[in-house]
Amino acid sequence: MNAAVATEVQADLTFREERRKYLGGSDIAAMLGCAPPNWRRNTPLALYLDKIEPPKPDTQGRSYKRRGKRWEAVVGEMLIEKLEERGHKVEIVTANKRYRDPDFNFFACEIDYEIRLDGEEEITNVELKTVHPYKVAEWGEEDTDASPVWYTAQGQWGLGITRRRRCIIAPLFGADEIRVYPMLAANDVIADIRETGRKFWTENVLARVPPLPGGLIDLARLFPNDCGRTVDFANNEAFVDALTELRAADEDFDRAKTRWDAAEFVAKEIMGEVAVATIGGHKACSWKTQKDRRVDVTRLKEERPDIYNEFLREADIRKFLLSRSKK
Repeated sequence: MNAAVATEVQADLTFREERRKYLGGSDIAAMLGCAPPNWRRNTPLALYLDKIEPPKPDTQGRSYKRRGKRWEAVVGEMLIEKLEERGHKVEIVTANKRYRDPDFNFFACEIDYEIRLDGEEEITNVELKTVHPYKVAEWGEEDTDASPVWYTAQGQWGLGITRRRRCIIAPLFGADEIRVYPMLAANDVIADIRETGRKFWTENVLARVPPLPGGLIDLARLFPNDCGRTVDFANNEAFVDALTELRAADEDFDRAKTRWDAAEFVAKEIMGEVAVATIGGHKACSWKTQKDRRVDVTRLKEERPDIYNEFLREADIRKFLLSRSKK
C-alpha cells in the first residue's frame, strides 16, 4: 500500500471511529429497518455492531466514497441551476456542515447544502444523491415528497436536529437528470424517529445489548464463528421442528430440480439453435450464446504468485449444511 492510499485509508478509519460516537443521518434507515438490502449497514443489528466494534481498514470502498464526494459538488451546482431556471433566487449558506442535537449529544447530522430561497430568512436543508438510472423506479413523481423511505427518514432526521421546516432531496440520475423532491418537517414522524434513536442508543449501544436479528445475514453477523462444540438439541422442540421443515423443503427442492431438468431438456432439444422462443408472439424463454470470462486462478497462482497474493482476500465463514441422515 503506497503512502497516498495509506493516508486515505487512515483518514477513513479516523472518520468512522468518530462516527461511532453518535447517530448520524446515514444511520437512520438502518436503525429503522428500512435500508436497502445492498447497504453495508442495513439492519438495526448491523448498525449496532458498527457502533460498538472498532472499524477495520476499508481498502475496497475508498474509491466509491471518493467518487461520491467529487460528484456531490456537481449535483449541488446542477440543483442550483435548475432552481434558478425555475425562477428562484438561490443563496448557498454553507455546505457539509455537521450539527449536534441540542437535546441529545449522540444525535448528529451533516447537511450537504443549506440554501435560502427567494430571499427568505428561513434556511432549507438539501440532501444530494447520486442514483443509478436503473433505480429510478424507486422514486415517485418529481416535485412531490415521494423519495425512497430511507432518504425521507434521513431528511426528517436532519430537520429534527436543525429545527428547520423544509428540506429538498435532490437525486442525480446517471449524469444529467437532476430532480427536486421537496419535503416539509413532519413533527409526529420526527418525534417517533427521535424516540427510536434515543432507545437504540441507550438501550442497545450504551447497554451493549444487541437488537434482535432480522434475518440470516444478521445471524451471520451475530455469530461469525463457531465454538467447536457439539450439542444435542433433541429436547429443543423449536429446533426439531425447524429441522423437520428444512428436510421437507430439501426434498421438495430435489423433486423440483428433477422436474426442471427434465422440462429444460425437452425445451432445449426442441429449440436447437434457436436463440429466443415465443408463444403467441410473447417471449417465453431464451437460450443465447454469451461470453464467459473467468480468471484462471490456478494458473495465476502458479505463474504470478506476487499478484495472486496481493489481491488474495481470506475470511472465516460459517456454512450451514443439512445432514441427509434423519437419525
